[in-house]
Amino acid sequence: MGAGKHSHMPFWCRFGTLTTVVLALVGTHVGPAAAQEPRTKSVGTARFLGIGSTLIVGGGGAGLYFFGKSQDNANAQAMGTVLGAAGLGVAPSMGHVYCEEYEHAFLFSMFRFLAMGVAAGAAAGAKDEDRSLRPGESMAILLGGVGWTALTIYDWFDIDDAVRRYSEGPPDRREEYGLRLAPLMTRDTYGAVLRIEF
Repeated sequence: MGAGKHSHMPFWCRFGTLTTVVLALVGTHVGPAAAQEPRTKSVGTARFLGIGSTLIVGGGGAGLYFFGKSQDNANAQAMGTVLGAAGLGVAPSMGHVYCEEYEHAFLFSMFRFLAMGVAAGAAAGAKDEDRSLRPGESMAILLGGVGWTALTIYDWFDIDDAVRRYSEGPPDRREEYGLRLAPLMTRDTYGAVLRIEF
């Protein structure tokens, strides 16, 4: 009687059951995860991008600005201002960009631009009115300068750690990568699920 009942089992049910049994015997792990190549970045390159580019681009922008001013060349002054702002605002974080820490680079660059804007705005107000700095303006320039300096020095000293963090990778990247095959069996469904772990 048991054999008769089995013979009337729908084909798809028997196939699904067989699939589940085979998967259970094989196991849920398809195979060992492929060995990952170590993630490395050059400390020297990171330092050059973070420190060297700040000095080169920022210094070049300042030089171009003052050259244009001495020659009464508005275009040179404008180019020098843009180049200098890029060098002082973005360049200190280029080492972190190299290490793929884009969020850090974006935030620190924005804060540096904010600090420079506060200082420049205070200085421009006194210059436009052809007067000496007021106490509040002097404080704004001081705070802007201190803020820019602190953010830049932090970026420079953090470059080596950024390289180390890249080499170690985030916690999930230090775990095993691989494919896992798990049997799936519900009331109406038989089969398998392929899961990628990373």
